[in-house]
Amino acid sequence: MITVGLRSHFVAAYHAAPLLITNGHGLIVNTGYYGAVSYHYGPAYAPQKAGADKMAADMAKELRPFNVAAISIWMGPLDTERARAYLAAAGGRSQLRR
Repeated sequence: MITVGLRSHFVAAYHAAPLLITNGHGLIVNTGYYGAVSYHYGPAYAPQKAGADKMAADMAKELRPFNVAAISIWMGPLDTERARAYLAAAGGRSQLRR
């Protein structure tokens, strides 16, 4: 979770920020989840999500003078082929709408 999830947010932002600063504006988006503030999937899950939220907040502060914003969004359930297959295998009916 930390190596792939949190580090990926950092590495992507590290490479994107100079381009956005040169461009004069931009937006960096991290994907978080409510697991950052509640128990969800065990103790390895929350630090990555909380870290993505905190990293976005700190990047927003540092990049504001360059007209570059950073946010973390909590998307919730996503309608993907994998999610549909999981729900079908679990015997549930997909409540996801397109």
